[in-house]
Amino acid sequence: GLPMPKVLESNGYKVFIYTHDHLPRHVHVWRGEVEIIINIDTLEIIWISPRARPRMIKQAWELVADNQEFLQGEWERIKPIP
Repeated sequence: GLPMPKVLESNGYKVFIYTHDHLPRHVHVWRGEVEIIINIDTLEIIWISPRARPRMIKQAWELVADNQEFLQGEWERIKPIP
C-alpha cells in the first residue's frame, strides 16, 4: 500500500495524510473502522463513512479545526514535490 504517515492522534482519533494524495489539501481521520475526510483549508467535510455517528463527525471536525495550521504544514512537509 501507499505510505500514509500518521500526523496526529487524540482521543482515539488518528489523522493521516497520504503521501501521493490529490488536491484539495485534506486529511483522513480514522476512529476504528470509521473514516472521515476533511479539507484542511476550508474545513469542509468531504466524505464520511456510512457508519460514522454524529458525535464522531463533530469530534473529528473539531480535532482538524483545532490543529488546522499544523496540518497544513504537515501536508506541505509530506507531499512530494511534483
